[in-house]
Formats: sequence, structure tokens, C-alpha cells
Amino acid sequence: MLLGKWLNYNESSLVDIGLAGIIHDIGKCYIPIQILNKQGSLSPEECRLLKKHTEYGFNLALESDIRSVAILSAILQHHERLAGGGYPFGLRGSQIHEAARVVMVADIFEAMLANRSYRKGLTSLAVIEEIRLLTYGKLDPNITTAFLYRIIDSLIGCRVKLSNGVIGEIIYIDRHCPNQPMVKAGNQIYDLRTIHSLTIIEEFVDEDTPSIA
Repeated sequence: MLLGKWLNYNESSLVDIGLAGIIHDIGKCYIPIQILNKQGSLSPEECRLLKKHTEYGFNLALESDIRSVAILSAILQHHERLAGGGYPFGLRGSQIHEAARVVMVADIFEAMLANRSYRKGLTSLAVIEEIRLLTYGKLDPNITTAFLYRIIDSLIGCRVKLSNGVIGEIIYIDRHCPNQPMVKAGNQIYDLRTIHSLTIIEEFVDEDTPSIA
């Protein structure tokens, strides 16, 4: 997993994190497809059932002879949150394994980017802003800092479409407000930090833009 490399993990830890990133949601194979693809809000009972996927995945991994504490913890704990309030156990702070904290960030990033049956995926910059805000109490700041710095750098040069129809190239991103970059289109530079009427409505991401999962 690229995020593990950004955190300078050794080879063994990278293998664990990489596998955890691939199979952390494996428990969803036990969740009815009509719940996974439902348009609109889930009922309380559907929410309860969906949240069971972490425990289903943990048990399935054990049955498959996976014994890595990092992988098992990531599967079971990737929906916990540092300040509590997550699931399945409402763990806090150091009770959450570091591997789960890493997968947590990657999972949120990929989930917010993805198109769903009930909503369109967010742009990378919008997701980055959401993760920046979640850092305060919910995500590990050491992990999100490494993520934000590297992923922001990778988006310099990315082509985007503004809400006025103009297509340009990102030339600068302020880490304190990543959803409002400077965009160059021809001889015109749009600084979205000061032009509040403009937003980015589409990204044209090329193959060189990294995926952290």
C-alpha cells in the first residue's frame, strides 16, 4: 500500500498493510446486496446488519488461517474512530491498532471518491478537505499528515473543470484549504481561495495519480 510507503514501513509491515487494504471489507460478502446497493438511507436494522461486516470479515480471515495481528486488527477495527463512537466496539486512541488507523484513512479516501448508486463520488480535493477535517478527533494526525502532504503534491498539474466551464491545470494547493487551489487556464489564473463563486466540478485524473489502497 502506497500510504504504508509514505509512512516508511518496513517490507513485512507493507505486506500486511497491503493485504489488509485489499481484504478489509471482505465481510461485506455476507451482507445482502440490496443493502449494499440501496439508494437512500438505511433503516436502523439495515445499519445494524451492515456494521456486522467487520466481525464477519474478522471471523472469515481467521477461518482462512490469517494470523497477522495487523491484518486481523485492520479488518475488525477500520471503522473505529480515535475519539470513540466507531464500531464494532467503540474503541478509542491507542486501543486501535496502527494498521487499522492506516486502513481507516485509505478506506475513507476510496469510499468518498467512488460513485455509488445513491450519489456521485467527490473530487479528490473535496475528499482531502473532508479527511483534513476528520483529523480533529477521528483520524490519526500522524497518518493523515503524511497522506495529505503526498496526495496533495501528486495533484499538482492535474486538469480540472471549474463551475464556470473553464478547464485548467492546478498549479498550487494550500494545505490549509485544499479544496480551493490555484488553477491556470491559458493566461488566466483563478485563485479559488479568493474567488468564492467558483468551485471544481470535475477532475481529469491521469494514470500517474496514485491510488493509496
